[in-house]
Amino acid sequence: MLYYVFRMQIGIYVDFPGDLTGVARYGVEIAKALKRRDALAELWMNRDLKSDTGVLGSLEVPGLFFPKFRRITDLYWPGLRFRRAGLDVLLCPGTTLIKTLLPMKQAVMVHDMGPFKYPEMKRRDDTAAWQERIRQVAAHADVIATNSLTTKDDLLSVFPHIEDKVFNTPLGTDHYPDRTDHVPEGRHILAVGTVEPRKNYRTLMKAYSILATSNGNSLPPLVIAGGMGFRAEEIMGYAVECGISSEVTFTGYASESKLADLYSKAACLVHTAHYEGFGFTIPEAFSWKLPVAAPDNTAIREYFSNAAWMIDVSSPESVASGIRLCLDRGVSTEQQIERDRLSRILTWDNCSEKTLNALEEVLS
Repeated sequence: MLYYVFRMQIGIYVDFPGDLTGVARYGVEIAKALKRRDALAELWMNRDLKSDTGVLGSLEVPGLFFPKFRRITDLYWPGLRFRRAGLDVLLCPGTTLIKTLLPMKQAVMVHDMGPFKYPEMKRRDDTAAWQERIRQVAAHADVIATNSLTTKDDLLSVFPHIEDKVFNTPLGTDHYPDRTDHVPEGRHILAVGTVEPRKNYRTLMKAYSILATSNGNSLPPLVIAGGMGFRAEEIMGYAVECGISSEVTFTGYASESKLADLYSKAACLVHTAHYEGFGFTIPEAFSWKLPVAAPDNTAIREYFSNAAWMIDVSSPESVASGIRLCLDRGVSTEQQIERDRLSRILTWDNCSEKTLNALEEVLS
């Protein structure tokens, strides 16, 4: 590959939160994979993060800490530093371009197009901020990576003129250990994700009430693990509306150790989101050997349609049927074969290779 010859030197702008979910998971894992290829030269971090570098602090890569930009002269600093460090490109995992008055090459990961596809599912100000962030990326980024063909197609449907600089770089799932000997305990039905409209928990609770009516006390309780997001109180109130409040637990934000405990004790995972750019919770459930009921839509269908029980998330009856298949049939032989295949191709080394190829195609 070309990068073995040119030894491209990449800086990573740590523009993502410290919790290892979604955007941050990508940022950390792509940094580690690029380090294995001797392509990671520098980490750019706001000075506020100096005492909390987390996993990135163990990479033994020079860290550059800078203050928040306050004056016009501060906008010259990034371009000057880019040249001094001999970087080829700065990669921005959190979809935030760094401001500079001196030109420098920047690559950006776009994780999903939810702010354009479903603007009503976030706070209005949050949606507007993300839309503007993605517009800036479309206008000014030199290279744009996407985590799925779904995200790429949705991005190009809004910005068709940027096709030459958009590349699909499927994410890895091999940061999850293969828990070969784990046997699901079956104590609860699990859903993981922020309590917000996009996750479609109202349909999930309607589906659970359908099952509860026919299965009574034999149905495991429902546990929803995720931080409180937009309209969370309203969504939690649906449990009362559906008559299942005593059978539903909202855990709030769950740490990695808490999530591991919830996965280990689950009977299955049910995922009812309207839209996902990739969907990390699905392969995480695979690593715990859980049967999964998942949306027959967006990137979930693209990657995982043959490895889980597919459901129509607009239909409580379809969701209820998917949960019942999980509880009655578990993981089918065909699904396990597909999960094994996915584990071989959805790797962070593959993601880093495709990322480097994209950067070299545009920047060399």
